[in-house]
Amino acid sequence: MNDFLEKLKLTINRHMLIGPGDGVVVAVSGGPDSMALLHSLVSLREELGIRLQVVHVNHCLRGEEADQEAAFVQEIAASWDVPVKVYRVEVAQLAQKWRCSLQEAGRRVRYQALEETAQALSYQRIAVAHHAQDQAETILENILRGSGLTGLGGMRYQRGSVVRPLLDLTREEIERYLKENQIPYCLDPSNQKLVYLRNRIRLELIPYLQEKYNPNIVIGLNRMAEIIRDDNDLLEELAAESAQRCLLEAESALPTGSAALSIPQLLREPVALRRRVLRWILGKLSGDLRQFSYDHIERLLELAVNPVGGRRIYLPGNLQGRREYNRLIIETRVVRRKKER
Repeated sequence: MNDFLEKLKLTINRHMLIGPGDGVVVAVSGGPDSMALLHSLVSLREELGIRLQVVHVNHCLRGEEADQEAAFVQEIAASWDVPVKVYRVEVAQLAQKWRCSLQEAGRRVRYQALEETAQALSYQRIAVAHHAQDQAETILENILRGSGLTGLGGMRYQRGSVVRPLLDLTREEIERYLKENQIPYCLDPSNQKLVYLRNRIRLELIPYLQEKYNPNIVIGLNRMAEIIRDDNDLLEELAAESAQRCLLEAESALPTGSAALSIPQLLREPVALRRRVLRWILGKLSGDLRQFSYDHIERLLELAVNPVGGRRIYLPGNLQGRREYNRLIIETRVVRRKKER
């Protein structure tokens, strides 16, 4: 067995990503990364004792070329004796409907398709092909956007049912594996367009950092991310404990979907935990922390510390924060309709 597969197995076993008897839905775009992932899992299928199902999503953004990629994935999967399900989704229309970028709409569609297939088959895992270079790009993108520790920790090996078996493997190792095993793949020309920040990081920033500062920057960023994830997990545990100290028993008297915190207790917590307590509560109330920015958290803290600018602020997710004496209340915003004359 070659070094690639040994390293892949080490990652799977170390992080307990896939177990014997698991059903694994594999996200396959037809590109080099996903083809390497599929081929490696097919090669280890009997040894790991797993079942595989390929899912391919045609975003309908590149016309005939996208249709050819879908046909390519179907043909390869059939030749490797893996069932395949192809979704055809008009991502451009959904991006307009959801008021988000094509990239975000595509990501949401892909994960919806993967989760739908896994649930229908009662499969335990969804395998995606993110690797060490993708991790480095994610970290640098988060740095450029002004991220906290969560963003600096990058992607996890596992989040829910989604696993990333290639996360310890570099792009060079993937390319070598493809060449050695003569594995065909498709190339998406949109990955070369510099209009996207992610592409500029991959094609311009990382090569510049490698040439001018550190040829091993990708590995360095991956190691940093792993350390930060462990530290961040500990801080999240402390934040959950801190939140329980700050939450008031009287919150049960509030409407559903709200939380009341003791401001004196919140201000007794370390500053780093104050922010995390508020993020923890917003996460519980909204289910999606990505919509809350640094400014939202700071405005909530300002409301607790010095409510000179007012006693109410509006937040994403139809939430609001308001101060009531020594209580900081985060709740669903009630929209009052104007009376008809």
